Amino acid sequence: LPDFSERAYEEAYELVEKKLAVTTVPTSMRSESTRRYVEGAKSLGIEMQPLKRNTGEECEGNARCNFGCNAGAKRSVDVAYLPSATQHGAQILSDALATNLVIEGGRAAGVEGRLLGGPFGAPGHTFRVRAKAVVVAAGTLHTPLLLMNKGIGRASGVVGRNVTLHPAVRIVARFDEPIHGWDGSLQSVYSDHYHDEAIKLVGVYTAVNFLAAGLPGVGPTLRTRARALSHCAVFGAMIHDEGGGRVRAGPGREPVLSYKMAPRDLLRLRKSITILAELSLAAGAREVFTSVWGFPPITHMDQARAMESASIDARRIECMAFHPLGSARVGRDARSGVVDVRGEGGGVDHGRRAG
Repeated sequence: LPDFSERAYEEAYELVEKKLAVTTVPTSMRSESTRRYVEGAKSLGIEMQPLKRNTGEECEGNARCNFGCNAGAKRSVDVAYLPSATQHGAQILSDALATNLVIEGGRAAGVEGRLLGGPFGAPGHTFRVRAKAVVVAAGTLHTPLLLMNKGIGRASGVVGRNVTLHPAVRIVARFDEPIHGWDGSLQSVYSDHYHDEAIKLVGVYTAVNFLAAGLPGVGPTLRTRARALSHCAVFGAMIHDEGGGRVRAGPGREPVLSYKMAPRDLLRLRKSITILAELSLAAGAREVFTSVWGFPPITHMDQARAMESASIDARRIECMAFHPLGSARVGRDARSGVVDVRGEGGGVDHGRRAG
């Protein structure tokens, strides 16, 4: 698909970044958690780079970007795009669940659905919107459901298939000194040092209640470790996977996503844990809580290497995943993709296109 090369979209990328106010996170915005890991990486010869993100000058470094920005600095869609869209005549229908595409004459002519939030949680009124062009942008998980319902892309055999993710792990390291990792940017640095192994290191510090829930131990042990979160630093890693996910219709309105990790990706994930443990110890951590349930805290590198080579059930690894893609891929024709290079889907009305 040469029309979709990075060079072909360079101008569009620049326009979007300008609209979102994408800027480099300044060094002053790094949390103490991040600074510790940057120093540890430097001692190991691993170079860290500053991240770019969509925040305005109002950013206070509250590390709550995923839960709503306290300062209103995050340039999310509701701030960056919707106001200008309405100024240009767009009408926005909120709390509207799209349930069906309207197909007329072999083309998509609109969408049907229902408004949510009726009395006592009951479904609200139904709606029907007609349009000259219909863009299905319901995300990786819900887009295939709307397309499957109308047989769009059926000839390709790949609707809902080929889902890729960014499987990820994180490390929590306890230090003797207070860290207060929540004081600073949620994310501010990354490293492509292990690019050839499809591993990206990313600095992150999420809400402490999430961190506490993922700490090892129960009862008094867990309480002791949770109370020490002010002395803890966090860092993460993502891998560029080989794919293996599929979206199907579920029993209700929500889809079912299944994913089978490739053996090579599992090895990379386990190596990522070892790398993060080494970074933690190089940064001066007293002990390291890994993403492997039931494995004791690491205090020296021999333990980390032993964990990587040990026979461990993959289900004991706390693996997160981000950025799902691929369930309605583009192809040159109706046989190779769900939609073609114009974004039009095949398989409606005996082969005639649905726009």
